Amino acid sequence: MQSVSISYFLKYSFVSRNYPDRTTFSDSTFNLPTKTWLFSKFYPYFSKELERLGIIEWSEKFDCEDFAAMYKILCQVCHKNSRSTQGGLAVGAVDYQKDSGEYHCINIAFTDQGLVFIEPQTGKELKLSENEKNSINKLRI
Repeated sequence: MQSVSISYFLKYSFVSRNYPDRTTFSDSTFNLPTKTWLFSKFYPYFSKELERLGIIEWSEKFDCEDFAAMYKILCQVCHKNSRSTQGGLAVGAVDYQKDSGEYHCINIAFTDQGLVFIEPQTGKELKLSENEKNSINKLRI
């Protein structure tokens, strides 16, 4: 697993534009997960954990920010229990505005194959438009 420092993330304009006021880095170094692990191993685990906790759909009590926070936290739990010896996992949450005008919170991962946006409610990879990327106004890694 590749390890990177905060400077690695600043090459992305939406990160550097929001740094340091609206970007939070929880560690000084981060490990890049594999994209395969996120989609083929982690998401099935995440989905089962939500089901175990009785969270089977979006609600006013558990909305997009909660799904994204839970995804990020459970990724870190898995990383803590991995063989990696340093830093956090380069998985976070972002707030942005969809092209439809709706505000939304999803997950972001900096992986071995590059940047990935993830809808935690479905486990699907999202392709954000340039306008959507430019609307990112909060990032937590």
